[in-house]
Amino acid sequence: MKASKLFLTFSLATVAWASVAHAADEASTNDFERVYQAWDALIEQKKSILEISSTKHPPEAFFTNEYYHAMAEMGVQALPLLIGKIEQGGKNPDSNAKWLKYLVSRAIKTQTEYAYLVDKTTGERELIFPEYPEWDGKEDLRILWWKKGRFRVDDRFAEFYPQWRKLRKDKNSAEAEKVYKKIKGLGIPVLPYLMEKLDESPELVAVVAYLTSDSVAPTWAPPGALSLSVPLPAGVSPTASPAECRAWWQANKKRYELPGQPFPAKK
Repeated sequence: MKASKLFLTFSLATVAWASVAHAADEASTNDFERVYQAWDALIEQKKSILEISSTKHPPEAFFTNEYYHAMAEMGVQALPLLIGKIEQGGKNPDSNAKWLKYLVSRAIKTQTEYAYLVDKTTGERELIFPEYPEWDGKEDLRILWWKKGRFRVDDRFAEFYPQWRKLRKDKNSAEAEKVYKKIKGLGIPVLPYLMEKLDESPELVAVVAYLTSDSVAPTWAPPGALSLSVPLPAGVSPTASPAECRAWWQANKKRYELPGQPFPAKK
């Protein structure tokens, strides 16, 4: 009988916790939707005076407002909602949602390699992304990262890290720097893998500092357009020791965990 009561109590607690989690998700979604709608309405009001098609990037007015900043402060937790809006915007040429891609860049801090294939006969160049052989030339890379790229980070780090270590050992600094940038370009999902290597390679603290700072990745972002008037929470100091870095991580890692994709347990 006691076992039954215990199981019933546990079941009720589980249901209660699930209800609270679901309510929290709904509240977060509702908060995002309210802010997004306010931002969208503001841009619609300004569109008549903005020369959107005159520059490569949208005008600062898209970014320098409280609503855009509020969405930025939601960090990685807002990624599924941002991706959903961007996908909707891609289907509607008049939608403002496509400009949310810069918020995704800010949140994930990835950098994607690209190259051009040159046709020897015609001389025409074809843009390719080696990381995404499935890219069709149309889909936004941030959406492709969300669908596929983020799930490849563990394998890519396992490939890059020993390459980088060997190149440093061989004193091939130029090539080592290239691979170091590839590690850095893996973005937020690489953080737990970096933590496991800090004692062996303290230089990786600088990568953690970059990924957790309020700076903007140099790719996929118009210069200056994403500067926030209210700083986001401070990240790791570039001068931190490996031990300090790990202590900071234990206290703050939940802030960088992608929704629905928990960080792997420590090996």
